[in-house]
Amino acid sequence: FIRGQAEFVKDPNQSSYIFLGKEVRYYAFDVFWRLPPLLGWLPIWINDSLFFLMNEWMPMEFWNEDTQEFKTRPIVLQISRNLTAFMTFLIELIREILLGGLETIVAFTSWDWIDANPWAELPGLPWTIVAAGFAILAYKLSGIGLALFAGLTMVYISIFGQWKPSMQTLSFILVAAPLSFIFGLSLGIAAYKSKRVEKALYPILLVMQTMPQYAVLV
Repeated sequence: FIRGQAEFVKDPNQSSYIFLGKEVRYYAFDVFWRLPPLLGWLPIWINDSLFFLMNEWMPMEFWNEDTQEFKTRPIVLQISRNLTAFMTFLIELIREILLGGLETIVAFTSWDWIDANPWAELPGLPWTIVAAGFAILAYKLSGIGLALFAGLTMVYISIFGQWKPSMQTLSFILVAAPLSFIFGLSLGIAAYKSKRVEKALYPILLVMQTMPQYAVLV
């Protein structure tokens, strides 16, 4: 969209200039609504840089388990896919402990093995066990009041048929929260020990706190 707006939209009222071999078009008297002419190349440069980083930089050969052959893929894309696969595995594992399923077992065996052994399926914990576990944990943390609240909440979720979506959401939280804590704590320690890291993080945090997704955390 940015490239389309910057390069391909032709308007006789626009001015233009060439930057790195690309024509950048802009409205000379509309600087309050668009980037100033000297910065008109910036969105294109950011877009192209990220595209190059994700899809073209440092192509390497990786073994593909699905196709059983080597495949060429940029290293950043491969790293991001490996991280995604790891987090997805953790989420599926927790979800199947709570609800039951086959994906985790298949990750260590195969669908052919599952077909030959139909009994091999995680049964999932009964909702009563999960509710009791939350009540006990709440009692240890804050006493009988929180324990009753946690237990009644679990009963409410089960009675109104929201157990499955609730456990799916819980599986995301149980993976995302610890990873976010570790990542944030590491950045905080690094910023505390290094002024350079602090200066690099400070403008990023200022921008993030203006976003609704992060503003509630400030």
